[in-house]
Amino acid sequence: KCGMSEAEVDQKIASFKLPKYRCEVIHSDENWLIVNDAKSTNMASTLAAVNSFDDPVILLLAGQPKQDFDDDWAEKILNKSQAIYASGALSKQLSVFPEILKSKIQFFPTLEAATTAAINAHQKGILLLSPGAASFDEFNDYNHRGECFTKYVKAII
Repeated sequence: KCGMSEAEVDQKIASFKLPKYRCEVIHSDENWLIVNDAKSTNMASTLAAVNSFDDPVILLLAGQPKQDFDDDWAEKILNKSQAIYASGALSKQLSVFPEILKSKIQFFPTLEAATTAAINAHQKGILLLSPGAASFDEFNDYNHRGECFTKYVKAII
């Protein structure tokens, strides 16, 4: 019990909040669920975010890749995504994507352009920013990326 009573453990669990920009819902209405997971900077965290939804997502990848995306990851992402958008350095470094994924991704120079295109193209669904890459191509850090994504969404919705 780690030196805590069951009631104390229950209270801690009940009051737990995810860190800012870790699967944070920033907009929800009858058409959209928009989730800001700007803290995601690797394949594993992006896959976990995508898998947290029952329905397919409209996925926004963004940033500087830390490594090549592998085939297994790509297959899992494809199976859970309605559409995939990539921006920033990812839009210039196509070699990091497996062949099975390249033709399924729409590429944009900036996260703002990708966000706008995704919202305008789909009109409804689960829009998930879960970049899977470092933020330093366009932003100071993941917090800055998260703040900007929220601003982009609020300007459109």
